[in-house]
Amino acid sequence: MWASEKLDGIRAYWNGEGFYSRNGNRFEAPAWLTDLLPQDQDLDGELYIGPGQLYNALSVVRSHTPGAGWKKVRYMVFDAPTVKGPFRARMKTVNQVVTRACRKWRRSGSCPIVEVQQVPIRSAAEMDTF
Repeated sequence: MWASEKLDGIRAYWNGEGFYSRNGNRFEAPAWLTDLLPQDQDLDGELYIGPGQLYNALSVVRSHTPGAGWKKVRYMVFDAPTVKGPFRARMKTVNQVVTRACRKWRRSGSCPIVEVQQVPIRSAAEMDTF
């Protein structure tokens, strides 16, 4: 099993053209963010501002025009669901995508595309500890 931190963000699927909710609604993200992501790789993750910031994140990503609030948003990537093979192969792709995105990032501050760290869990006791 694999586990990762539970994030308090908005689930967002990247299809190579844009971010979409689980219900298929598009989030109008700014080009400076979407230009960092690949056009040939689907990704799964969350649009996230920080702990306890779900309502602020909702306010930003549900707006129909990408405003200044997006500067606080990070795309926390936890899967590359269309990659064939085991989970490790998908996570290797996630790491490569994030590395390329962050090389493109030329603005001040930290890169807004982040790989969610996955932890191997070998037992119920380890899960409880995690």
